[in-house]
Amino acid sequence: MMCRWVDFLANVAGIDEPVAAIDADAAFYRRILEVNFFSAVVGTLSVLPGMARRRFGSVLNCSSDSVRTPIAHESAYVASKGALSAFTESIALEVRSFGVNVTSSTPALSTLRWRSGHSNEAWRALRRRFSARPSKSLPSRSTAWANVASRSMPPKLRP
Repeated sequence: MMCRWVDFLANVAGIDEPVAAIDADAAFYRRILEVNFFSAVVGTLSVLPGMARRRFGSVLNCSSDSVRTPIAHESAYVASKGALSAFTESIALEVRSFGVNVTSSTPALSTLRWRSGHSNEAWRALRRRFSARPSKSLPSRSTAWANVASRSMPPKLRP
């Protein structure tokens, strides 16, 4: 499905679960790749035709510095972000002649403590946003940003 009127798309959804490769299975890798790579592919491919037709638009994919400096027990995450970086660079070459900018950011390791259960300002802000609307239940931390991003996707493509 194509989205016609999107000028800017930021693909920031991502999950990470440190697991030693020897303890992981293919389903684990598929789950990480589904969120970290394929959700960005679906989002990007749904907006590119409209951006190219209007000769205007930008896509930002959030990759990771771990692609350049891999970390033990993070092979699924690093692979998913590496695939996203390669996809971004390739697509950028294809659409720049249409006036569309596709780029990625590669933030370094975050100091946020998402997995440890400690609160931080970003999480408190997200909680306030959802608690202001009683009809919405608060998503888990690992899916919060993916859920927010998926609202603009067509129902058939939503996770």
